[in-house]
Amino acid sequence: RYHGCASLYPENGAWNMRGKKVVNGAKVGIWACVNFCNELTEDQVRIFCGKLSEMSSTTGVNFNGAKLKIFHARSDQVEAKLREVRQQAGNMKIDLVLAILPNKNGSLYG
Repeated sequence: RYHGCASLYPENGAWNMRGKKVVNGAKVGIWACVNFCNELTEDQVRIFCGKLSEMSSTTGVNFNGAKLKIFHARSDQVEAKLREVRQQAGNMKIDLVLAILPNKNGSLYG
C-alpha cells in the first residue's frame, strides 16, 4: 500500500513509485553501496546513489544518515567485500547495503 489509499503492484519485475508515497516510510541511517559492475565509473555510481537518496525521500523513505564510501568489487569477491563493508562500519548498524550487479545474466543475478 502507498499513502494509505491504494495498493501498488510490480509490472514486468519493477515497481514504479513516481508520484507515489509509502504509508510508513523507512529511515535509512548508515548505508553502503557495493558496485560489482566494472562498466560503471566511480562518478556514475556516486551520482546514482545521490539520485536514489533524493528520489527515495519523495516516496517517504528517508536516507537521513551517512553513506559509507562506495565499494568496488569483482563478482568473485562478494563475501570478502561484504566483510570489508561491515568492518568499515565499525560499531555502527548498517540499515542498507545496495549492490549494483553487472547484468541480468551474470553469476550474481538471482
